[in-house]
Amino acid sequence: MTLIGYSRIFVFAVGLCLGGQAEAASFNCAKASSYVERAVCRNPALSVLDDEMSGLFSKLSTDPILKGEQRGWLKQVSKCDNESCIRESYGTRVVVLSSTISEAKRPSRTPVLVLQTKDDPTPPTKDDPTLKTRKVMALAAGKIYFSHDAAGGGYALEVENGGILQLAYVWSLDEKQATTISEIADNGVPVLVYGVVDVYGEGSAAFYSGAPIYIYRQTSAASAQPLGASNGNGGLLERNGQK
Repeated sequence: MTLIGYSRIFVFAVGLCLGGQAEAASFNCAKASSYVERAVCRNPALSVLDDEMSGLFSKLSTDPILKGEQRGWLKQVSKCDNESCIRESYGTRVVVLSSTISEAKRPSRTPVLVLQTKDDPTPPTKDDPTLKTRKVMALAAGKIYFSHDAAGGGYALEVENGGILQLAYVWSLDEKQATTISEIADNGVPVLVYGVVDVYGEGSAAFYSGAPIYIYRQTSAASAQPLGASNGNGGLLERNGQK
């Protein structure tokens, strides 16, 4: 994505359609110059995600914290060099923005698993580019899979729209939790996951391990629910550590 000046960022983020090829994208495809822009223009699925993300952000664009967060997200997605990376970044951002606008409501039925793990005891520093800025309540549909990063092996939720939200690391789970989540992942069971989501300064997100994470078996009716089900309250729970 060509990040030339604040105005270019703002046009992309808010979603101003400029006509021509850009009917399904938040920028003018005739002027697409970066890999990410060209990929969004040529891939209908990415274009739909771009439209959805831009429509959501347009409702939040007057918030200075959200504007800064969006700039950080744009810088991160611009580093993608494949369409899977773009889809993951856009999908996760849609979950975050949707949950910011409408706070999710926890399903009333019994979950198949509740994860209650210990939060990371090491607070981020001011120089940390992934400094946590806020929390939202989220309800997302998808499938759980085993993942691995520098912190070790763990489980993440691949959202139906392609977004990724980290759930928990193996070392943070007790034996029963580890067995149950492994069975869910191995069997490819469609699930709904509800919990507090940490939104980081560059726009990425992960389920917050310091609060319960509720995992439900997905039903056909549940799969049709939006990513963030509204209960009439705003979705912004915390900003810069202030509730």
